Amino acid sequence: MVTIMKWKCRVLAGLLIVLFAGCTKDLGIDQVGTKLKFVNTSPDAVSVQFNLNGEKAFANGLAFTDTTAYLPFAGGTYNVSANAGSKLVAGTVIDFVPPKNYTLFMVDSAKKAHITVVSDVLAAADTLSTAHLRFFNFIPNSGALSLAAVYKSKDTLGLFASTAFNAASGSYSIQQFAAFSSGQYELFLLSGNLIVARLPAAVYSKGKNYTIYSRGFIGGTGSQAASLALLHHN
Repeated sequence: MVTIMKWKCRVLAGLLIVLFAGCTKDLGIDQVGTKLKFVNTSPDAVSVQFNLNGEKAFANGLAFTDTTAYLPFAGGTYNVSANAGSKLVAGTVIDFVPPKNYTLFMVDSAKKAHITVVSDVLAAADTLSTAHLRFFNFIPNSGALSLAAVYKSKDTLGLFASTAFNAASGSYSIQQFAAFSSGQYELFLLSGNLIVARLPAAVYSKGKNYTIYSRGFIGGTGSQAASLALLHHN
């Protein structure tokens, strides 16, 4: 009887180990994941296709101003490239560290296009009255640009000052989201005191994270005119 009981205990212990290992593996699968968002800000590039290790990251190419939702991928080191038509126009190697999320921007004119990758470390959503914002300047032929806001059509606020082209690249601080009072704002892109572009009034909600970025060309016309765009992250 004692021998049988010992055998049963060993079997039970073995089953528990298997079950625990299975659960641990499932959690591990979740933990190695990352999410990537892709954006085409190259004003004169045709439809752009991003690739990871030579495979399409999504089905259809992105026209200028287009963006994807966050797409799930396994974490790790990837050879990231982008094609305009059949031509390879940009490429880099990136280590995507899970469980972080990232946004990948195709930036600059088509002849100089390259990929800028920023880490989307979202600010905590436990605040009662603040939203979170960051600003990137992706206008290739611009000098330093500033971002200002008009709050409820009366109070003017300076949000980000003297941001050079592609200043997001390699700068940890500018990739972070800054807190500001939630509410309805109209945003203005400034070159000195000159308004270059504007973003119509919108509500920026408490606990939410937003990326504002400039795109197009200074002096550009039609779809290539300088403009501001908004990304929602949560």
